Amino acid sequence: MADQSRQPTLGFLLTPPGIGALAVIRVCGPEAVNAVADLFEPVSHSSRQAPDLGQPERLWYGRWVVNGEAVDEVIVCAGTGLDGHPQVDINAHGGIRVVERILMALQARGVEMGDAAQADRRSWPAQNRIEAEAVAALSQAKTRRAVDFLIHQQRGLPAFLTEIADSARSEPAAARELLQGLLDDAPGGRFLVAGAMVAIIGPPNSGKSTLANRLFGAPMAIVSPAAGTTLDWVAEPTAIRGVPVTLVDTPGVGGAADPCDDLAVRRGLARAAGADLLLAVLDGAAPWPEAFLEAVRGQLPGRHLIVVISKADLPRCWGDHLLPERWRDRALGVSAYTGHRMAELEGCLVAELSLAGRPDDAPRLFTERQCAVVADLLAGKELPGQDLARRLRRELIGLP
Repeated sequence: MADQSRQPTLGFLLTPPGIGALAVIRVCGPEAVNAVADLFEPVSHSSRQAPDLGQPERLWYGRWVVNGEAVDEVIVCAGTGLDGHPQVDINAHGGIRVVERILMALQARGVEMGDAAQADRRSWPAQNRIEAEAVAALSQAKTRRAVDFLIHQQRGLPAFLTEIADSARSEPAAARELLQGLLDDAPGGRFLVAGAMVAIIGPPNSGKSTLANRLFGAPMAIVSPAAGTTLDWVAEPTAIRGVPVTLVDTPGVGGAADPCDDLAVRRGLARAAGADLLLAVLDGAAPWPEAFLEAVRGQLPGRHLIVVISKADLPRCWGDHLLPERWRDRALGVSAYTGHRMAELEGCLVAELSLAGRPDDAPRLFTERQCAVVADLLAGKELPGQDLARRLRRELIGLP
């Protein structure tokens, strides 16, 4: 048996820092109870006597006290992890400074801080590796849709993969086909959990910032009739139909004469090049943007691109026949000012991120590890069905 005195006591912040009104900190390991008891003062005790945190399912209400100072009112509960070690959950208020004080006090008592996204089965009550990954991702989920998706994957994905593993023994080709379908469909799951980057590019004064503010749902980007108002790219998190998105508004392309403006444009294009989806905004009420198209020629992808023809509330100055042929079925006229067809644009955006037309409770891969394992299994085309089934259970699901 391993020497338990050598086992570390780990702490994990299970909730996103600085986002919620509440924070949950989990401490697990041999010294978890002692570390927390040194700092927790229950209201039911008149003196600084440590409560019996070893009572499972018991909730203790009290104060978190550091060097005689009450840092916060907290609720504490304790239990036993799957490795047999104690684990204690501290439920506190979610202010950044409060959480920092709690974590620093735990570290001063020998608790090592870990990354919740990489927490192993010592801290997560999971039956398999995929369930543990879903629970870890839940702590960082940014939208209600992402939470619902992960709750379904927590049980549904391991069950579906177990069915594939069972069938692989007799029908390996059919099992591989199902795995390929999961791999092809994986980007949507990863966008829903980790978020997607959507960049807005276009000529100066084409309506990019007005569109960005409409998608943000708030005036995050400065809007002005003067061209060149956006001097550098602006990135802000938002959610579109429950999909977490980082929206990047970039400077206008094709009108820079000043060296500083030119640098800002090049930086914006470099940022856009790494985006998961591009929105190319062309002003339908202005002359044909030849300078913009010349500046980005060969740089815009044929896929993962939506051409937004802005200012649809004004008379059009050019027709869609001028668009490059590969863009014509990706063009949509909208008015960010009035909201005309913005709902349709949001639908197109979600579809381009592979998150339309399939229910969120359907089994779907959602981590890089899962995708890498499936890709590796599919690369072994000569792998016998028995070996495929065994590796699916052991390497992907995490079952014996």
